[in-house]
Amino acid sequence: MVKKLIGMVFAGFVFASLAPVTMAEVKVAVVDYQKALNQSDAAKKYLKQLENKFSSKVNNLKRLEADAKRINAKLKKDAAAMSNTERGKLQLELKRKAEDYQIQTKEFQAEKNKADREQFKKLKPKLDKAITEVAKANGYDLVLNRATAFYINPKHDITLKVIQKLNTYR
Repeated sequence: MVKKLIGMVFAGFVFASLAPVTMAEVKVAVVDYQKALNQSDAAKKYLKQLENKFSSKVNNLKRLEADAKRINAKLKKDAAAMSNTERGKLQLELKRKAEDYQIQTKEFQAEKNKADREQFKKLKPKLDKAITEVAKANGYDLVLNRATAFYINPKHDITLKVIQKLNTYR
């Protein structure tokens, strides 16, 4: 939300700075930066690699979650019939599963975020190049991020052209 607001303010400054020039002289386009990143062939390939890389961790998290739910259900159902020792043992096991789940979730998220940042760092220059080339090829003077515009005529949205251009890069 803050990013969008900052973008809108930036777009306002850009348009205000263009005030002496008639708007008919400035050809403006938008690109959905996030969509271009996510729908490129490189992003799709990355997501498959990510899925393969983290599948065992995701499965382990699912198993921990299922174990914790099973133990919790057993405690709720049978706690009254259990001895204090047995109930305490199960409560301790549940606590350890919950702690393991939290630790592993945090580690997984940190690894995934790091991988995402590395992928973005690798893909961003190519995306910027694709935007520039599409803008020049189509005679646009200014390209804004789609997220900063309240409305744009779809004919000025160059996102698909940018994705197609991006997909030609190796």
